[in-house]
Amino acid sequence: MPSGEAVHKVCLQSKSRDGKLCGASVITRGATVQAVNVPDSSGNVEDIALGFDELAGYTGPTNFCYGGTPGRYANRISKGEFKLEGEDVKVTANWAGASGTKHCLHGGAAGWDSKIWKISKGPWIDEDGAHVTMTYESPDKDEGFPGELRADVTYSWLTNADTMESELKIVWEATSTRATVCNMTNHSYFNLKGVKTACQVLDTHSVTLNCGKWTEVNDDAIPSGKLLDVDGTCMDFRSPKLVGKDISSAQGGGYDHNFVVADWSDAKMKAGEKMFVGKVEEATSGRVMDCYATQPGVQFFTMQPASVFDKSTTGKYGQTYPVHGGLCLETQHFPDSPNRAEFPSTLLSPSAPYRQICWYKFSVKK
Repeated sequence: MPSGEAVHKVCLQSKSRDGKLCGASVITRGATVQAVNVPDSSGNVEDIALGFDELAGYTGPTNFCYGGTPGRYANRISKGEFKLEGEDVKVTANWAGASGTKHCLHGGAAGWDSKIWKISKGPWIDEDGAHVTMTYESPDKDEGFPGELRADVTYSWLTNADTMESELKIVWEATSTRATVCNMTNHSYFNLKGVKTACQVLDTHSVTLNCGKWTEVNDDAIPSGKLLDVDGTCMDFRSPKLVGKDISSAQGGGYDHNFVVADWSDAKMKAGEKMFVGKVEEATSGRVMDCYATQPGVQFFTMQPASVFDKSTTGKYGQTYPVHGGLCLETQHFPDSPNRAEFPSTLLSPSAPYRQICWYKFSVKK
């Protein structure tokens, strides 16, 4: 870093059926997934996660949370304010919506995806796979959020010895000295064709979401509180659909919306039950990514607007990332939950630690 602080890269690896190395690389700057290398249907291993080859890319102006761990609250909090146990809380409002009103996005101006995390455990290997735990200690009033909070992210690369299918498992845990709010996710952008080849995800990627409803939002992407049915709309991904099929009809010129996992419940979340979220399939490579999580929502994002993803970002392998050049499946709680009592709670207290899990499973079409 410019300060002289070191950033470490950890490669969690296994061998494919053909004996080639595959796996995930993570860096301590932002607890960031820097690469995911998996085989295609012909056995060719390629990187499918957008990002940067050098640290300068992650510290530069065109890093829009590529692979990072946003926090303390991923997604948006309306006007950067909410009530917590009867008290008014104001956090950094760092992002201006279409209306010009500023809201808190991904934890504020200096969210967790910009912090240097410490490797607190590992890396280590066991019979299940390769693992590493990264930790960030967030002070009281960090970006305005109350309580001293310790966050841990454990990345695991797991391979099934029988099928040779692999998965990236992410476990988020947090404890706080006082009541606060917490919503953690991973912000990886995927292109299953391989990021060495410039292409748009809408051309060759089909998506399935196990979601019959989505959270209605205004033009600032702030929820109204209503959960709308996807049936008969461009938001319906209950069966496989090319990303670009209805994208011109989507609010904001693309998808940046929270979908509600169909079979979630408070009981399942408390039990840490693994719920199917969705699937991404890419036609030319045959790669498939299944997503599972313990959380009730998933932010489906397809890299827009053009004013941000305007071909000005030079990423890995010298590629220029276009609008709709990758997609995110960010498993999380709903945006603006601290202001919506009807949404699943994001309250974190000393007596109720935070723990959520996401699984990205990689395979190829048979």
